[in-house]
Amino acid sequence: MIKDYPIVGLISGSSQRPTVKGNVITYKSASADLPVKVRALGEQENTVINVELLPGERVFSDEGFERIIFETESTSAVDCVFAIGTDPLESDRVNGKLEIAPASGDINALDQFEVAATPAVQTIPENLSRKTLEILTDVSNAGVIWVGGAAGKGIPLIGGAAMQINSTSQVDFLGTNAGDKFYALEVE
Repeated sequence: MIKDYPIVGLISGSSQRPTVKGNVITYKSASADLPVKVRALGEQENTVINVELLPGERVFSDEGFERIIFETESTSAVDCVFAIGTDPLESDRVNGKLEIAPASGDINALDQFEVAATPAVQTIPENLSRKTLEILTDVSNAGVIWVGGAAGKGIPLIGGAAMQINSTSQVDFLGTNAGDKFYALEVE
């Protein structure tokens, strides 16, 4: 079954994430002939699908995909319509450039996080390429860093504690003491 998913006002730096699964994506129309990047997590969880489509192009995956993200480099809004779902089309009958690759194991060190004078939730955004998120709190921390974004909710990390999260999802943090620090890196 194929269903249309309109994406309205997609601009550079933003992304749209419809919750869909399937094995075919068709970029049906747009406000301009601008390419749109499509990233998706393969259903086997250890692959990432990356593709750049122009209007009228279609990609097909034997594996199937989920958690799709649409992005553009355009500085003006692009209105798109994508047809997504399951389709019996043969892979040699479709257009577009499709790459399905195992996760590479690259390490992406993130900037240091520091608790502000007025503690606020800090976020490490969703990353479909991430296999593992490694977190380490500074040994000199006097307070607690809550993994989960709220005091008393989630996992408390004291100074010098480490944690590994195997997820591509956004992760929220809340520190209880101004000036406390934590460090993170992503393994992709």
